Amino acid sequence: MNTTMSPLPSSWREAQVFGKQHQPALELGVMLLLYSTLWSNAFKYLFSGKKARAGGYWYHPLMLHIPLSFFLAGRFYVRRLYGAPSMDRLDLAIGLVDVVSVLALIKYSPMTDPLYRGSFHTMALLTLAAAVAGYATASPAWYGALVGCIDWFIYFRMLLGAIFKYRILNFPKVPFQASVHLVSAPLCLWLAAFPGSIAVYYATLISVMALNRWVSRGVPHKDAQRGLIRGGLVWLGFCEAQSLKPYVKEEKSDKAS
Repeated sequence: MNTTMSPLPSSWREAQVFGKQHQPALELGVMLLLYSTLWSNAFKYLFSGKKARAGGYWYHPLMLHIPLSFFLAGRFYVRRLYGAPSMDRLDLAIGLVDVVSVLALIKYSPMTDPLYRGSFHTMALLTLAAAVAGYATASPAWYGALVGCIDWFIYFRMLLGAIFKYRILNFPKVPFQASVHLVSAPLCLWLAAFPGSIAVYYATLISVMALNRWVSRGVPHKDAQRGLIRGGLVWLGFCEAQSLKPYVKEEKSDKAS
């Protein structure tokens, strides 16, 4: 029995061939390496409701979001070792529950930045679209697009945030929000071959942010009257942060002249 391993590639062309032949295994290895860097940071919230609340997260949806995201992505990369997988009911169920958990997390997040909220809403909608399309068409491409959406939530935003924040590779230092929501999300969709990728992301982001603003103009605070449409959107969290806060009456102090 010959146990001699094949030699490592010695040229760029051979490296390309090697990478193409072993792409699923290499992707699994990279996934394990990158996810492991986030493991301790993410799971400290999972096992402590106090830490989750201190970090600004609603504990119960976080309990669903973290393990389901890891499981869905890991299952995909392992199944790719044996061929081009297609989604089944388990993948669809996990994808839908993950969308619900993300909407719940962003609804009650202490982050009030419209871009922050709008981008998470955008990725939740694109995750939903990929999950439904992947199951309906049994397309491996849509399955990969779904996992691309999950990848962004788990590790890709962290990597791009570090690149810009700490000026790795001499990138200029820019706000974390811009690096995450305007760069890493669309780029991750492009790498996952999400149909339309960058254009679809920005079009959806602009539309969602406009929708959130429209809702909050009609519902300026939690105690305001609302119609059926705006009320339903607020219930889902599609609004700016002030629509979820109680009304605070501004007090005017009259100074004696």
